[in-house]
Amino acid sequence: MNNILEGASDILTSDEVANYLGVHKNTIYNLCKSGELPSFKIGNNRRIRTEKLREYIKSQEDKQEMNS
Repeated sequence: MNNILEGASDILTSDEVANYLGVHKNTIYNLCKSGELPSFKIGNNRRIRTEKLREYIKSQEDKQEMNS
């Protein structure tokens, strides 16, 4: 798998994650708020660890494989 996140920072902004996944930043906020995508806040800004994003992507791939 070509890992585009390889050179990424260890901590990403919601905007960076949204751009990477090709979704609206509100989608990322909702995933974070629900706990589906682990995150933390610094002030009013949400941050996502690259490791947690990789785990989230893997879990979504696993769900897709189970449903096909």
